[in-house]
Amino acid sequence: HGCPINYNLYLLRDKLVLNQTIIENQSAVFQCSVSGNPRPTLTWLGESSALLKSHFHFDRDGRLEVSHVTLHDAGEYTCVGSNLLGSANRTALMIVQGMKSNI
Repeated sequence: HGCPINYNLYLLRDKLVLNQTIIENQSAVFQCSVSGNPRPTLTWLGESSALLKSHFHFDRDGRLEVSHVTLHDAGEYTCVGSNLLGSANRTALMIVQGMKSNI
């Protein structure tokens, strides 16, 4: 009589920072948490599932940090958690405001 194994996968909604407005050249931090059995892997993707640029860094705990944000970085970023059940994802929006010039 083996114990049944409960497989699951879900994103923790309260740990997800969705939309942020960032000033150009500042840093942005997004946090996404995923839970499941087996333990899911977590990744972040850019728009159209594009790989992230070199100034984007994320860790296994779901923290995405963008240093020296540019106007071109504005857009949607998707946190994806995956395990053998499939994947769950949530999208965050980064709005970038240009720095005001004093001309």
